[in-house]
Amino acid sequence: MDFMKIGTQLLMKQFTKQGASPSEGLVQKAVSSLFGGGGAASGLSIGSILGQMQQGGMAEQLSSWIGTGENKAITGEQVEQTFGAEKLQALASEMGVEVGQVKSSLQEALPQMVDQASPEGKLPDSLGSLSGIAGMAAGLFGK
Repeated sequence: MDFMKIGTQLLMKQFTKQGASPSEGLVQKAVSSLFGGGGAASGLSIGSILGQMQQGGMAEQLSSWIGTGENKAITGEQVEQTFGAEKLQALASEMGVEVGQVKSSLQEALPQMVDQASPEGKLPDSLGSLSGIAGMAAGLFGK
């Protein structure tokens, strides 16, 4: 299953848990926007998001998500650091929910998304290794 489908399913589940009821199409569009499926202007690639997280001090969480053990949690502040406050606010407005709901949904869904997209503790070949992602992110973000 691809990352976008995994993300759509997990975010739908999280929003439903919170009592929100955005359509599947809207959630799919949101996932695409967050993870770069809608063109360069709509978001960063999955690899660059993971690289940015590693560069932002979240390497321990990422390793746990990719590994086969328990997934370490991510905070709402880390979600905002990763995606940016403006993007999260725009997404919340588009979906008709509070920005806090978007953050908490991503807090729960993001570890599961990466975990499910990395069976047997391996990232998809298209992303490469975690250290390769960090190098890519350093180049993209000038770090």
